[in-house]
Amino acid sequence: MATHSMSDLVAPSIGWVGTGVAFCVQGGYGTPFLLELGLTADAVNYVWLAGPISGILAQPLVGTLSDRLGRRKPFILFGAITSFITMNIFANVKLIKDLDHSLATTNLAAWVAIITFWLSDFCINIYMAPLRTLVTDNISSHQQMDAMSWFSVFGGIGGVAAFGLGSITSNVRIIYFVGSMLIALSSIATMVMVRDGQTLRAVGRTDAIDRDKRSISRNSGQLLWTAATDIWEGIVQCPIYVWKLMLPQFLMGCACVPLWRYGTHFYGESIFHGTVTEDNEGSEAYN
Repeated sequence: MATHSMSDLVAPSIGWVGTGVAFCVQGGYGTPFLLELGLTADAVNYVWLAGPISGILAQPLVGTLSDRLGRRKPFILFGAITSFITMNIFANVKLIKDLDHSLATTNLAAWVAIITFWLSDFCINIYMAPLRTLVTDNISSHQQMDAMSWFSVFGGIGGVAAFGLGSITSNVRIIYFVGSMLIALSSIATMVMVRDGQTLRAVGRTDAIDRDKRSISRNSGQLLWTAATDIWEGIVQCPIYVWKLMLPQFLMGCACVPLWRYGTHFYGESIFHGTVTEDNEGSEAYN
């Protein structure tokens, strides 16, 4: 049984820096920014549905498609590029609002922010879905737990970077640009250091890859249907112990997500008695 070096164990998780940055940038600065654009608190709640919905839809679909294609890197690259684009459009929507400050322009800026926020969440999930599977593709089973542990380390590094940047500047454009650059750089590092095309070969299913690729090239229209079927079969055939593991994960999400999403606004408004309105003393206290 092959024994992998430390660099082999660490390489797949470097891209998780981008995941940590993305979620902390969104969680820390997304709600105040949306409120500052004029959205109501109720509307912001609906905007935040993007996270769980994109996770439910994008991650299983991308995971299944990358299994079928036998490749991970194209999905990581696509997710990283589109995350960079959508995050920076979101952070710069005030340029639209500043054109003439009319109601129509303000509403347009709000809608662009909502749409790009949702798109960025989908893109981030596309980016992060294949990262963990690089471990099972490339690392021997007896060392996979060691490799997986590095994801927590690099996710934490990304979170520290995101909030540390917020302690230096409150400019959302700068925060989102630097955050999206870290996503791009960490994804490039992972793609350079980790081999691709090992999917399923790790368990000796080379024929399955070749057969799926031939099938896809003949009838690409059935690819999404096949992926959806695979996902449904996975849900139906999921072992009972996996469902038991899902319960604490579900409860942890119920407890942590409200803090992540609304903690910044709560502290800024209720603890420091500030407001998200621009150009006043309250905004300085809020920031």
